[in-house]
Amino acid sequence: MPRRHESIMKKYCFDTVDSTNEEARRIIRSGESCSFYVIAASQAAGRGQFGREFYSPPGGLYMSVCIKLDTRPDAACLTQAAAVAACESVEELYGLGLKIKPVNDIIYESKKAGGILVETAAEYSGREYYAIFGIGLNLREPPGGFPAHLSGIAGHIFEHEVDIDALAERIARTISEYSRNSGSPVIIEKYIERLVRH
Repeated sequence: MPRRHESIMKKYCFDTVDSTNEEARRIIRSGESCSFYVIAASQAAGRGQFGREFYSPPGGLYMSVCIKLDTRPDAACLTQAAAVAACESVEELYGLGLKIKPVNDIIYESKKAGGILVETAAEYSGREYYAIFGIGLNLREPPGGFPAHLSGIAGHIFEHEVDIDALAERIARTISEYSRNSGSPVIIEKYIERLVRH
């Protein structure tokens, strides 16, 4: 059973799940009517865009923020907002500048250190919608390093332990704020400013 805490929004904690986005969908189906977020220490079947595997060993940040919206969300605009929120949260707490590679990769020191997967779900009444913001960040290098197929591609952000709960809460709070204004000129400008330049 998950451990639920009260914070800026409801928080569900797991040791491991198949996917935090899938767990968020299950929580919606169980009748949860408020915005919430899910955090897990690892994912057994983490996934990224187009169903690609997202390697999710213990030690990373794997979370999904579920925001209740009154109108049908635009996933592309929400992806931009979530990417900015994740980057800003790391920078505000730890002073490290992350970049974004379109449309949903988080880059640190020229390597992929995370990703965003935004999905939407309609509530049973059909009049309310949820946006599910999946965020995965490689906080530390996994024991033994990354698998061979990710060597030279995947990277990590920190060389030291970080407060995962504090980072997750900051990301959830920022996404909650930015999701209300996704697609706005301010967020688009923030997104563009962080794009990787070749």
